Amino acid sequence: MNTFLITTAKGTSEWITSFVDVQNEMNRLEKFGIVSNVKVQKFEQNILVKELTFNHNGLKWEKR
Repeated sequence: MNTFLITTAKGTSEWITSFVDVQNEMNRLEKFGIVSNVKVQKFEQNILVKELTFNHNGLKWEKR
């Protein structure tokens, strides 16, 4: 099963199992003012396969 984790300076999300839920969590973080150095990690079979860091530019999330 594919899963995602989101990590910020204020903590780490619970395991997320769909990309839509990742987008919802990112939007929630932006509303709370967490807008920089947000790391999204993708795991497959418990192995990290991708890691991206995002910042919010005031309009949308951008990969750093």
